[in-house]
Amino acid sequence: MPSILLLHGNHQTHDIFHTCIKPLTKKLTKQLNYTFSTSDPDTNGPIIHPVKDGDDTPTFGWFDSSLSQLSSVLDNLFLDFQKQKYEGIIAFSQGALLAHFLLQDSRFTPYLKWVILASAPYLSSCYLTSAQVDIPSLHVIGEKDVCVSPSSSLKISGGYNNPKFHKHGGGHHIPMRSADLKVYLDFVEGIESVTEINEIEEDVKEEQMDELLVLQELYPSDYTLLSKLDTFPLRFKIRIFDYKEKCIYVEFKFPFKYPESESPEIILKHDLSLVDFRSYKERCILGLGRRLLEEGKGECCVMNVVEGVREWFYDGGMEEKEVEEVEEEEEEEEEETEEEFEERLKSAENCGLEIAMKHVSSPKTSSHPQKGGSQTITIGLIGKPSAGKSTFFNSATAFSRQSGGGEGAKMGETPFTTIDPNLGYGYAPVETEVLPDGEEFGSEYGRDILNSRLTPVLIKDVAGLVPGAWKGLGKGNKFLDDLCDANVLICVSDCSGKSDRNGVIGGRKVEDGGEEWGWIRRELVMWVEGNVWGKFEGVRRLGRERLGRLFTGYRQRNEMIENVLDALEVQGYNVEDFVKWTRVDVRRLVSCFLGFRFPTVLACNKIDKADEGVLESLLGKLPMHGVRDGVGVCASNECEIVRRAIDGKDISDLEITENVWKTISKGISMSSTVFVFPVIDLSTCMALPSMIRNVEGGGGSTSATAISENHKKSILARGGKGPEPGKLQICVCMKEGSTVSDVYDHLKNIKAVSGMFVRAEGMSNIGDKSRQLKKEEVVNSSNRIMRIMTNKNRAHHESGGGSGGGDGDMEKKTVSKNKAKFSR
Repeated sequence: MPSILLLHGNHQTHDIFHTCIKPLTKKLTKQLNYTFSTSDPDTNGPIIHPVKDGDDTPTFGWFDSSLSQLSSVLDNLFLDFQKQKYEGIIAFSQGALLAHFLLQDSRFTPYLKWVILASAPYLSSCYLTSAQVDIPSLHVIGEKDVCVSPSSSLKISGGYNNPKFHKHGGGHHIPMRSADLKVYLDFVEGIESVTEINEIEEDVKEEQMDELLVLQELYPSDYTLLSKLDTFPLRFKIRIFDYKEKCIYVEFKFPFKYPESESPEIILKHDLSLVDFRSYKERCILGLGRRLLEEGKGECCVMNVVEGVREWFYDGGMEEKEVEEVEEEEEEEEEETEEEFEERLKSAENCGLEIAMKHVSSPKTSSHPQKGGSQTITIGLIGKPSAGKSTFFNSATAFSRQSGGGEGAKMGETPFTTIDPNLGYGYAPVETEVLPDGEEFGSEYGRDILNSRLTPVLIKDVAGLVPGAWKGLGKGNKFLDDLCDANVLICVSDCSGKSDRNGVIGGRKVEDGGEEWGWIRRELVMWVEGNVWGKFEGVRRLGRERLGRLFTGYRQRNEMIENVLDALEVQGYNVEDFVKWTRVDVRRLVSCFLGFRFPTVLACNKIDKADEGVLESLLGKLPMHGVRDGVGVCASNECEIVRRAIDGKDISDLEITENVWKTISKGISMSSTVFVFPVIDLSTCMALPSMIRNVEGGGGSTSATAISENHKKSILARGGKGPEPGKLQICVCMKEGSTVSDVYDHLKNIKAVSGMFVRAEGMSNIGDKSRQLKKEEVVNSSNRIMRIMTNKNRAHHESGGGSGGGDGDMEKKTVSKNKAKFSR
């Protein structure tokens, strides 16, 4: 069982320190199976301070100002390390300084995985070596600490590679509130989950060493090796620029697969104050450096980064611009011709979209994880008038609007047949690789002809857009606002080549479906940009947080806005210094935001009326204008299949297709929905009885809507199956970022479980080995089959309430224990 070393502060004891951080040690013991040493070196420091008035026992310290005791303290600690095999250190004040010395001693590094340093003081003599500490570190800093100033703790953190920080509003102590404990636990758990790489291939090692030799020759006075030459990963820094008599360095760390398939890690190091070197400039430099690394991927590219960043400095990157200068720049923009300005706006729009597409095509762990919870997948239908959106809607929803009975949406060849938005539930297959599947599996809503599970989606059909809708033309921008509830957009395009942008058949300028989404997306960009720019002057000086609030009207979470801003910064665009921003910058931001906010699928409708080869040509151009995928559709044919099926009429003369479903299915895959299967038992994988009863009873309390007879007929007519019992029958849709706790809350809200959360177990597929799940663990494909156990009070148990996935034996024991307690 791994151990943690506790190092108390000066004028303190081990017992006092352990008591102060007991809430943390209890959680580390319980959740991560850590133990805490009570051996002599860990108990108290060798310096004994006299007993003060009011105290019963003396207090201790690790060394005096001469540091004469340091060597013997480290030797004793090393003997203890050999016995205990410590993986982590929690240290406070003088103990944190001792830990800092310890971490520079190579004897200890094979054992340690992480360190938490609280109120660590900086001394001019606290560096025993020029090499930085590579062990993950969390530095706890009190903003009101008068014993160890925050600046002192920040300064000592400079000796660590990629340090993490937790700043609190208190003084000289380690805070133990719930929010603080979460920071500590998340830090330790994050380290525990990292897979270590122990080997580096010989040819890679040789290539990295060769590059270091070249860099040393190129920059003899600026190059400093931070790691040992024969110790991997290799780390070094290169002086880039001197500013106000202080050096600015870029530090590099070579990963084990550089340069073949990975890029070096880079960080910026300097001793300049925040006034002299503002944080947005650091982000600009790092963004530039990472962009250069990406461009040079697969090759040795450190020199390109050094020269590129130096050029940024020599071109005046450190100069500040005042408001007057920005106004002058804007006046210069006004002197441009309208065509030149529009070209710059268009370029910024394309750039923002490109950044968003790069993000979604190579997903990575978000720096701003989003809050979870259950969700209804909502698909917004968008397109020009008479493109066939209402026909698509009726086929998808089996003529079932949320209100207004079974009439469905009005269909017609004339523009603006749809005036008010139509809402209706439909069912579409989820791509098989997303969900576990098999013949023995049940389904809550049925399956398509390929045996893919159907899931409910809310379809929203709004009136057609015409060019200029963002400024009120056609039916105006109200219909743009109607789309804000959607997770994903489906652009229903008219691929027949028979109508113009206003939906008029045989109009003066007809277009094919490939042109539609381009100008429709421009309408969205112009609409949002107009709203943001109108309020922009009020936020120029108010900071990044206020910038995010400009987008709160578009039904997204703040975490997503932060991810948009981070994506722009990674590409070298400053999003903090609003004084410099112009409308071109706002256009780039808005375009990037919409690329994040609205994943889009192209439904190439009326393909039966299109010329030969049109569909293949159009799909071959994707991705285009932010559309990632597309499907050829004849919505009128599929709508007729549904209509006849509902009326009980023959459909043998119609071609049976499922392309409307296929289009929606692609939208579901872009919605970032996490599918979770709550079960009563992981060995049988049968659904919770209370949820099955709700479905069979038609109550619909566990789903968006109970499946209607119209939908059943529609599904069966196309060769599908209706709802069936079996393993994993019930599936719930959760937002990306949801935790086990969010799943429990959802099940409790719909009364599928009751009582307090006790524990959860999960696995990815039937037959896998199950494991215990932490309450705050994020749900994904690795733990989607989930059993949540609860304890229930006596009254609920005796009244025959639903089991909610709880452990029956546990409940019986709880009731018996309560009876015994009250009978005494």
